[in-house]
Amino acid sequence: MHAPTPGRYRHFKGGHYRVLTLALHTETQERLVIYQSEQDDIVYARPVTMFMEW
Repeated sequence: MHAPTPGRYRHFKGGHYRVLTLALHTETQERLVIYQSEQDDIVYARPVTMFMEW
């Protein structure tokens, strides 16, 4: 699956998020998206597959 590039994204439910970078889970080697909510500035991590699904 293709991973998002850093930048601003609109969630299909309406929120806006800024993808900061990609990371690698140290134990599972799963690729993670590190992103920040533009509503409350909280930083989140989510697997690429979950981030990219509808």
